[in-house]
Amino acid sequence: MAWPTSNFPTALDTITDKVDTTDDVAAADINGAYDCIEHLEAKVGIDSSGVTTSLDYLLKSTSSSNPGHKHTLANGATDVTASAATINAALSNFTAGDVIQYVDLVTRLYENAPTSYEQIYEFVVPRSGTIRFTWTYSTDNASYPVKARIYRNGVAVGTEKTSTSTSAVDVSDDVSGWTAGDLAQLWIMGAVGATISISNFRIKAAQNPLDFVRTY
Repeated sequence: MAWPTSNFPTALDTITDKVDTTDDVAAADINGAYDCIEHLEAKVGIDSSGVTTSLDYLLKSTSSSNPGHKHTLANGATDVTASAATINAALSNFTAGDVIQYVDLVTRLYENAPTSYEQIYEFVVPRSGTIRFTWTYSTDNASYPVKARIYRNGVAVGTEKTSTSTSAVDVSDDVSGWTAGDLAQLWIMGAVGATISISNFRIKAAQNPLDFVRTY
């Protein structure tokens, strides 16, 4: 029986061994073996192969993806180590909640408080959605109110918070509309001659903590 035409790589070939002094070796046997080799070479591929089904292409080409050289979360890859940005893009959006994402317990004291809004915090938002911001503030004189407001990329978006209390007041503001990469900022102002303080600044959401990179 001659060596059959190769079915590889669709299926493994079934080959019957030849027996010395019993079986004749015909040209078809040699050609069948060559056919197997050719199919194997085609599956492996030449160096820098452009054949998208070849192993060389799948393992080495930068254009190969899922499976292949690159694995992408958005395309369903599970065996992947990705950058924070890629992972965050695939996660659900932030919703308002009380899981602390960032906290600064330092008390900031501003003598001769600014009389127009000035930025005191800035963070890169890692995910879209709604974020809760909380802080504690006070003024040294009830006649000189302290004001604070959340900004996004330099534009006021939060509710302006105002207090004339000389005792610490806790403030909370849920701000929606964030997109990954936005800059979340806290700006404050006071009045001429006022001394104001702010402390316990926190960023919160309902999701497990992610890195809010502080840039200011």
